Amino acid sequence: MLSDGAVVGLVSPLMLFHLCDGGVVTASEHNRGVVLHDDTIDHERMSSQFKRALGSALSAEQSREKMEGMI
Repeated sequence: MLSDGAVVGLVSPLMLFHLCDGGVVTASEHNRGVVLHDDTIDHERMSSQFKRALGSALSAEQSREKMEGMI
């Protein structure tokens, strides 16, 4: 879960894979399926958004407490 007030800019699930050969694959999931992004500019932009989202994430314990409070 993200902290209150976190603005991330992601509207679909993002997948970022680092390959054994040093390559990177980025993909996002949409209504019509998974879209692969093959432009290196996309990789850099999406990696930055991914890192920003992780930086805004609550700890696992805090996330669990918030979810339990929703019941």
